[in-house]
Amino acid sequence: MIDIKFSTKPLHKLTLKGHAEYNNEGNDIVCASVSALVSTLAIYLDGKANIRLNAGDSSIECEVTECDKAVFDAIVVGLEVLANTYKKNLRFSRGEG
Repeated sequence: MIDIKFSTKPLHKLTLKGHAEYNNEGNDIVCASVSALVSTLAIYLDGKANIRLNAGDSSIECEVTECDKAVFDAIVVGLEVLANTYKKNLRFSRGEG
């Protein structure tokens, strides 16, 4: 299971730990979906964020402008939708700290 945590204070922070284990490695649509969303955010925030992308342990943390916030929030909504769809593979939590 991938544990996804999103917080907004004091900075916008997204952390992901674990593996989806939906299907075999290299053929896991849940993992691929999460990776695509998180990679998109990392590319968008490159140079503006503290980014660590590792299989099974990733995080993105930064101060955000209004435009950055909109992109960050859109990615988070996508992750939340995936977590609601694949409840056995993803757990999503949202908080302030």
